[in-house]
Amino acid sequence: MLVAESSRSEIFRAVESELRNTPDLTVVVAEDTHWSDEASLDLLRFLGRRIRNLPAFVIATFRDDELALDHPLRRILGDLAGVPDVHRITLAPLSIEAVTELARDSDIDPAELHANTGGNPFFVSEILASGSRVPISLRDAILGRASRLSSEDREVLDAAAAIGVLVDADALTCVLGRSIEDAVERGLAVGLLQPDEDAIAFRHAAVQSVL
Repeated sequence: MLVAESSRSEIFRAVESELRNTPDLTVVVAEDTHWSDEASLDLLRFLGRRIRNLPAFVIATFRDDELALDHPLRRILGDLAGVPDVHRITLAPLSIEAVTELARDSDIDPAELHANTGGNPFFVSEILASGSRVPISLRDAILGRASRLSSEDREVLDAAAAIGVLVDADALTCVLGRSIEDAVERGLAVGLLQPDEDAIAFRHAAVQSVL
């Protein structure tokens, strides 16, 4: 029996025992694990390492663009990467056909909507719900991510945003007169930028327009 003073190990073992002794398959869903606390993430790792021997199916969702380079969930993902029964599924962005279907009852041009959002389901749904190009909720989400950056990093992204969605890295370095490599890495980590070999590429046109 668990009590208020039960240790983390005792709690984890109790969860394991409950799953093991349930006659039917148990489905455990952990949503938005990028916001989970340390104990919850440790439980996820604990179950992941034992899932092969449990009559259970664990689904954990997270936004990979919400994970900073030092986010604790990254360590959990690394620890479970070699476990045979743990599989990571990356969801593709919405296609232009999907965005067109979602926007069929809206006056918003689906091609422009897809271009501005990159097919990000959250951005698409927020713009369709508000009926405006960049609703307040979407601006808040973008600015919230930008707030994690230092003023020096923001200077780099602000300068890039003033130029366009895709900016030549060498040209931006010359404009600012300093290295931008670290700022770009941190912009990638908070989900404002996307990987590109030769350029500073904003994840979506909406990000560039807000910044």
